[in-house]
Amino acid sequence: MAVLLKLVAPAFIPAGFWELVYVACRISLPLSLRQLLLALQRNPGESILQQGLPYAIALTVATLISALSQNRMVFLSTKSGIMLRAALTSAIYEHALRLTPAGRAGLTTGEVTNLVAVDTQKLFDVMLEGHNVWSCPLLICVVTVLLGVMIGPELIIGVAALILFLPVVQAIVRRMLRIRKERSKLTDVRINLITSMLQGIRVTKLNHYESNIEQHVGDIRKQEMTLLRRELSMWGWVLTAAVCSPLVATGIAFSFFALVDEDNLLTPSNAFTGLLLYSILRFPINMTARLVGKMAQAIEALRRISEFLARDVRPYAGAYRVESRGVGQEDRPLIDIQDEAFSVEPQDDLLALS
Repeated sequence: MAVLLKLVAPAFIPAGFWELVYVACRISLPLSLRQLLLALQRNPGESILQQGLPYAIALTVATLISALSQNRMVFLSTKSGIMLRAALTSAIYEHALRLTPAGRAGLTTGEVTNLVAVDTQKLFDVMLEGHNVWSCPLLICVVTVLLGVMIGPELIIGVAALILFLPVVQAIVRRMLRIRKERSKLTDVRINLITSMLQGIRVTKLNHYESNIEQHVGDIRKQEMTLLRRELSMWGWVLTAAVCSPLVATGIAFSFFALVDEDNLLTPSNAFTGLLLYSILRFPINMTARLVGKMAQAIEALRRISEFLARDVRPYAGAYRVESRGVGQEDRPLIDIQDEAFSVEPQDDLLALS
């Protein structure tokens, strides 16, 4: 694990810096917009050009820097994810080649294939959005404070409404994770069956086992598709809650703000600033819901990979020898591989045959 962290750190840590710049730019947008609208309310005359132009320029610059920092963060996160996936793939294959008979007990080819094709991809997806673990809570806290200070503490009830959706999302995600565990077991069985058939294709053809294997694979695939539909339906409910919750929270907040006190008026500066803050708040809430599901899948994938890497292996000797055992002659190595370099000893009998 320490080796993997050392591998991805050169790209993943700078990505965190660019994520912080992105968060700062997103927060500066509603602040600049509010000052621009307040300038319009105070001075509707010709002086608005002098007072409002700096805030308009600030909006433009913040938008540009936000786009640049976000794309740079995505690039570095993708780079670190690719390195992590490549390192895990190499480690899994190397570990599979060095397994002892006791380490192979209960292990199928389908499980190894599933580790490389599915589980490493889940960890790659988490690396792409790993910095949202801290940036989303930070953005939620800052936006909540801005809503309470700039507009009124009544709008914080909208944030409370958003938080109430989280237990519902977590319950759905736990159900989705249980379904995925069942589907992963069926996927391992199906891949192992197809691999065994391909390895023994001669026996399959001679005994006409094609129809039986096809029916067996089809039955397993039907069960997989049933579980996949249930898993995707759970994921659909997660996305529905993530998209609808900011809209519901906005409606509740503005209704409560207008009804709690007759003096609370929705001026242009308050209304548009509040809408922009809630639109900014929608991103971390949506991302938090998505990240909860992906983190759950990544934890399960990491558990499967850790269990595989904990199997017994032969010690790495660093050298391999392929020997020729001819009749009536002493044993001599044909190929000697040492430290990633190999040498071939000429054999008289092989030269004579050629």
